[in-house]
Amino acid sequence: MRLLHTSDWHIGKRFEEIDLIPQQAEFCDWLVDFVRQEQIEAVLLAGDIFDRALPKGDAIDLVDDVFNRLSDAGATIVAISGNHDSAASLNLGSRFMSGAGLIVRTERQTLTDIGAPVTIYGKSKGDSVEVLPLPYIDPQRVDLPDNTPRQHDAALELVLNHHKKSLADVSKTIVMSHSFVSGGLESDSERPLTIGGTGMIPTSLFADFGYVALGHLHRPQSVGSDKIFYSGSPMAYSFSEQHPKSIRVIEIGDNFTSMTADVGVGRRVITLKDSLDNLLKLSEYEQHKDSFLRARLTDTSLQLGVAERLRERFPHIISVEQPALTQQGQLTLDDIRNTARMSPEKIVNRYIEETFDEMDEFRTKLVNDSLLATLKGD
Repeated sequence: MRLLHTSDWHIGKRFEEIDLIPQQAEFCDWLVDFVRQEQIEAVLLAGDIFDRALPKGDAIDLVDDVFNRLSDAGATIVAISGNHDSAASLNLGSRFMSGAGLIVRTERQTLTDIGAPVTIYGKSKGDSVEVLPLPYIDPQRVDLPDNTPRQHDAALELVLNHHKKSLADVSKTIVMSHSFVSGGLESDSERPLTIGGTGMIPTSLFADFGYVALGHLHRPQSVGSDKIFYSGSPMAYSFSEQHPKSIRVIEIGDNFTSMTADVGVGRRVITLKDSLDNLLKLSEYEQHKDSFLRARLTDTSLQLGVAERLRERFPHIISVEQPALTQQGQLTLDDIRNTARMSPEKIVNRYIEETFDEMDEFRTKLVNDSLLATLKGD
């Protein structure tokens, strides 16, 4: 059997002010083609299907459409809710839809109602695999036994132990979980599950399972084992996500094996640090013209019309930073005392010297004359 592990679609998310629905639709097209061509028998979607609990209509329509097309391509879909999803909304109609090959497991208030196992049957006679789909569990919302700490690991362990006894063979079972497993590398675009360290899940909770399909962290990675994996998000949602984007293909024979498959669509992100002149002229930067760009200029003098000039070469530029205009040396206590004794003109001149080392005498005088006129109320 061949299964596909993916997560963190965040359908409806924006990158800064840019609507990503067109790119997410492109990914959905790519995914359906991949499932059909690679004869994938089940898609495991490990949470954060949507970017918000109340997604807009175009996001709902896109997810509805891709689920239908994945089913038409011959794949069963097993999806869990993540911390961005509304568990209550995704649970609507889940029992009815399971008969059509869309199996959704969401957080419920009673722990024993969370994550009922499901058996996926392959196209070949006798092929099957058990999947334990565990959604994101908020320990502040669910009913926990007395004296149980309200922590993710405690709630998840209770659910795991409840279901383990009903599995035919834990070592041949795939467990899905939307959680922050200890040792995972974060990106800037993940929403923290808790304040502090109580959101961490030890890898030991999953030690007995054959494959662990994780969601939440956007970087594809293995965590503490060659069978515990984050598939990562299918596209970049912050400038910290310059890594390649992928999904995982799980092969089930006598044992579990898996491999990454690079997502063939989507705009990459890049942060380039150089002078404005170099960014505009050097041929080495041509490869990034289709990426979402954050430019960090090394120029020490003020550059006018920067965004417009860069946009001619990089049409998808998101932001421009010029650290030299805002970063000052750290002030000591003596510096602060000395500055308090200086005249406004000397303070301005000191700032100009530190920040605009190329400012000529005429502009320096213009700034000082404007300052004096302002102080006089002119």
